[in-house]
Amino acid sequence: MDDQTDMVEIDARLEKKVNDKWQLDIGLNYNLTHLEQLLDFQNLENDMWAYNPELSDNYKLTGENYAGYVNVTSTLGKYIFYKVGVRVQENRIAYNSLKINHKNDKHYRGIYPSVNLMYSINREKGTSLGFSYQKSIGQIPYNAINPVVQYANEYFYTRGNVEIKSTTYHVLGIQGTLNNRWNFAYIFGYVKDNLFFKTYQDEKDPLITYTMPVNEGKNYMHGLMVDRTFKLTEWWNLKGTGRIQRLKYEGNYLNTNSWKSYISIYNNITFKNGWGGRALRICRAYF
Repeated sequence: MDDQTDMVEIDARLEKKVNDKWQLDIGLNYNLTHLEQLLDFQNLENDMWAYNPELSDNYKLTGENYAGYVNVTSTLGKYIFYKVGVRVQENRIAYNSLKINHKNDKHYRGIYPSVNLMYSINREKGTSLGFSYQKSIGQIPYNAINPVVQYANEYFYTRGNVEIKSTTYHVLGIQGTLNNRWNFAYIFGYVKDNLFFKTYQDEKDPLITYTMPVNEGKNYMHGLMVDRTFKLTEWWNLKGTGRIQRLKYEGNYLNTNSWKSYISIYNNITFKNGWGGRALRICRAYF
């Protein structure tokens, strides 16, 4: 196997503080990845290596990302801080192979907004409430598209899928802080065109199985988190964190639903001496 990979990225950003309350961020990004591979598979037949035309190939894979974004950061009055933005992006995936007589060229375009709001209820006590939302698109999954067949043994192999497309994410969050000690957060996540490896039976030999990446189903996630910091002494701080998550998957032939919990305790101990101070962190987690 002989391969060559070329990568180019151009990124331009402008941050402009308009006045004491307004800030404008503008950016442009271009990313190019070009992959060319010559696959020469041979089988050992009658003590001689013979060319395998079914597995051999000469293909080219090109991925391009075009993106531009605008973010505005400001305040409303004395208590509300906000940051809103929008990102416009296009992903292009082009694939050409000796095994197909045409060029497979796909474009995925989208508008991806983001919103962050924070309301300062009491600055002196450190009490606030926030809201956030973001829609984004994943990077081009080059490894999943790569058509190279990888054999683990004579009965199992893995191969790529040129029909794969980028995954879309939605994340919504509500955050709060009480008296600079208690922190609360609720997070909802939604994933469209979920990417995972699926197992199939070989079309020619039923004794052989293989895995191939596919876009299938939807993922949902609900998460609730709370943490509290305790200042036990001048040199000893303790922080406890608890989180519970609900994970749900909806597919064409499979639906799953599960709960996960997480509890951790952090001890931060500071030792002072003639050279300044030292910190010791001890963590205990429970699942």
